[in-house]
Amino acid sequence: MNLILLNVLKKNDLFVLYYKDFDKKTDQYKEKIQSKLLIDSNVFKLEEKSFSNIKEQFDLKIPRNVIYISNLTFEESGIETLQFDADSNVSIIPIGAFYNADNLVQINIPKEVDEIQSIAFKNAKNLKTVSFDIGSKLSRIGDQAFFRSINLESIAIPKSVISIGESAFAYNDNLQKVTFENNSIIKK
Repeated sequence: MNLILLNVLKKNDLFVLYYKDFDKKTDQYKEKIQSKLLIDSNVFKLEEKSFSNIKEQFDLKIPRNVIYISNLTFEESGIETLQFDADSNVSIIPIGAFYNADNLVQINIPKEVDEIQSIAFKNAKNLKTVSFDIGSKLSRIGDQAFFRSINLESIAIPKSVISIGESAFAYNDNLQKVTFENNSIIKK
């Protein structure tokens, strides 16, 4: 692999590595972005639209120091996989957090998350897998939270959920199975 380092930038407390990689098919170097992005260890809040300008596909792990994700943080971004530290302190997946995040394939919701707000994953067209940590404290799924997440095939709703908003799973033609954890408050 022939790499040429272009720059390491710190944008919105996010370290982004830009480089050139030699493409044998075109016999040219192409600018690329590192696919695994790192969040600075002193960051506690991800600002609104802080990842929206990154269109290239990337993976991200949110460290435990992050306690707040703002609305539209990953809107129309190239995020493919998002992971949270095992002892994550994030309590809300906010409005439109992953709105039109077409590359998002999977997400595991940490147990401390109490609410998935309206349109959080709306139009996340390649989202296939949504899982929840054991002992999930999720209580609410907002209106249109997973609206038109057309590749979502199944979801297991934690027993702690007391409210599912209007059209939360509407227009998901591939959604074959919705299960409710044993002793669920919500009835099928």
